[in-house]
Amino acid sequence: GIIAESILTADFPFNYGLNRLGEYPILTMKIKAPTGASDVKMILHSPSQGDKSVTTAISATNTWVDIDFDFSPYSAILDFESISLIFDHTEINPDAVYLFDELRYKNKSFWGFWGYSNVLNHENGHLYGLCHSFSTGETCTDIDVVAESNCLGGGPSSSLCGLPASTGCNPWDSGSLNMMGYNTADQALTPCQWDKIYTGLIEHYPAYLKCEPLSEPLVIPTGADVTWDYLKLINQDVIVEPGAKLTITCEVRMGHDRHILVERGAQLIVDGGKITSLCRHFWHGIVVAGNREKEQPSAPYYDQELDDAGIVWVRNHSTIKHASVGIQASGEFHYPWSEDYARWGGLIIAEHSTFVDNKKAAAFISYNFPNKSSFKFCEFKEDGDFYDGTVGVTVWDCDGITFERNSFENFDLSGILGIDYSAKVKDANIFSNNTRGIESFATHPFASYLEVGDNTATPNIFEDNVESHIFANGNDGPNGLKVIRNEFYNGQYGVWVDGASVYKIRNNWFNNQQNRSVNLFRTGNAANYVKCNSYYGTPIGLAILGKNGRTQFIGNSFAPPISLNAVDVAVSNVGTEKGQVRSLIGSWTRPANNCFSSATDISALPSETISFTYFYKGNPSGPCHYLPTNNLSDGGVNNYATIEGYGYKDPCLEKGKGGFFTLDELKAKRDAFANKKAQFDTNPTDVQ
Repeated sequence: GIIAESILTADFPFNYGLNRLGEYPILTMKIKAPTGASDVKMILHSPSQGDKSVTTAISATNTWVDIDFDFSPYSAILDFESISLIFDHTEINPDAVYLFDELRYKNKSFWGFWGYSNVLNHENGHLYGLCHSFSTGETCTDIDVVAESNCLGGGPSSSLCGLPASTGCNPWDSGSLNMMGYNTADQALTPCQWDKIYTGLIEHYPAYLKCEPLSEPLVIPTGADVTWDYLKLINQDVIVEPGAKLTITCEVRMGHDRHILVERGAQLIVDGGKITSLCRHFWHGIVVAGNREKEQPSAPYYDQELDDAGIVWVRNHSTIKHASVGIQASGEFHYPWSEDYARWGGLIIAEHSTFVDNKKAAAFISYNFPNKSSFKFCEFKEDGDFYDGTVGVTVWDCDGITFERNSFENFDLSGILGIDYSAKVKDANIFSNNTRGIESFATHPFASYLEVGDNTATPNIFEDNVESHIFANGNDGPNGLKVIRNEFYNGQYGVWVDGASVYKIRNNWFNNQQNRSVNLFRTGNAANYVKCNSYYGTPIGLAILGKNGRTQFIGNSFAPPISLNAVDVAVSNVGTEKGQVRSLIGSWTRPANNCFSSATDISALPSETISFTYFYKGNPSGPCHYLPTNNLSDGGVNNYATIEGYGYKDPCLEKGKGGFFTLDELKAKRDAFANKKAQFDTNPTDVQ
């Protein structure tokens, strides 16, 4: 400090006082006095004992000297609160300037010039989350055993990061080397403390600090096989060249907007490792180049050629975190558009790993061959709120990607979102608390088809997705939309099919949808089925809006509704376009066999629909209500007629697994069918 006054007074900080004056009664400080100065007086102020002063001669002027103040006569006083220095400037030039520094105990190297570096390190440790090494509140345990024992054994101890209790606690002479103690030789940290500091630096560093990237990338050259197995802090791009392999088994922290490029013919294996951000902002992610004109290599990838798709393999409980796009299948950044386009189609394999707090976990773009990428036993989630518009996996114009036993949670948009793509999502995937579980859009005919679930695997589970669990627009590709054997809980809509589509929605369980379990909106004239699904606790089980000209609903089971106004099946118009289903729902030998609730079974008002005929099961037994009411056949208002069918094959049985007639039974049924058909042809509405 600089003083141009005769007296300088300062309080001791944080109630430290001079409580070690009994051990070290001589205080010393550095002073640089002007020409003519002769002495300086130090006064210690005690509330109980008053002021105590010592005057010492200044041995030299205009240079730094150590001045001692011997307070031995007062060493028993323990409540000194403040200190004053009185300089003799009245006897010399009134404008003279004294410089002073480093008040400390003599013969105890607690301060000193280099001591301040220790203090700085110590205080920065607090800034980034460390308590004192002797504190019982420090979660990194067994750091300073001796001092901790003194504190715990000799008297009360503090559970805070501050000073220990004044009684029975002596961390100053513990002999510890830990930087977060009160000892002199503070020069060490434990691995646990280092982990806390790095975490604090990454997650809580001040806004004025900046990470400046290096301009030159870090290159893994052709032919190299490199393993990173200890912490890496990288503020530059990384390029894995053709024919090279990089294996990451440690934690890697990437700088703002930095990326790892995996070239054609190269491999990146993240094997139990973690890649996350180094600075406050997100890193860009992994970019894996492909070859649009060549099929991707197949496992085990030993014979990968230099022009094959690059491979990213994430496995064994690895983590990809805080990236704009966790893994992207393209050649982005390093090539102009024409060359980047040719490098679409990188191969991504992820197993037993986690993608957390990325804007996108993975992204695929157009590729000419079936895409062999897959995700198995992976966790996709947003834990924080670092980005708006988060999504799990996006796909554009790719076919064949598979998802098995993954979870997608808390995304702003969707777990899986794609345009003009196909994928298989089966075997116990979970979609929870997203805006939509799965979305599929088509920009032209025959572009999209999607398989969600199948009859042999464990059902996928969709729960608490805000708008809809599955939204599919224009899925009329080779296999169309298949939604088979899934479970849907607590959403506005279960499955929403929009626009001209081909679909089979079968063997699903819908529970507590707030609006509609299945919503079919102008899906066109394809032969579509909504079959053998179970519905519970929904205002409208199946909504059929506009033209759905060859859609059938058969074998569905509607449990008791959540309200008296609920509807099992609602057929309705869209503007001037009347609601339409297949003209015959079921057939003579295979009646529709829907099990209706006690509420409105089928709503189809004449002003809103095109009429149809519904075949029901005769001689009903058990709890099911097979014959819908309030229609043309019973004098009701709904625009369809009912006919009793004579078949006994359950429409929900798999093909070839029972339900067939003997030859005699078949002949009798054919005769009955002929009689009923003649009656129907004569007068379709007279079915008594």
